[in-house]
Amino acid sequence: MNQKVMVVIVVAILVVAGTGIALLTISNEKDSEKTYLGGVAGCLQVYGNANNDYVIDSDDKELIQKLISEETSD
Repeated sequence: MNQKVMVVIVVAILVVAGTGIALLTISNEKDSEKTYLGGVAGCLQVYGNANNDYVIDSDDKELIQKLISEETSD
């Protein structure tokens, strides 16, 4: 194989690998910034789980009622 072709192939591989690593790094940084569901990335966000304890129960109902009545601003 021609040496120029080999250099082009190696450079192309390095560019693709570098781009992939950059995208994964950026993605991980965004995931670590998320604070929903206790900061656990990859969990299903369920509406109604107001206090982020992974359980929809009377505690969520009370917190939602307080938010509606403006007793709390959390």
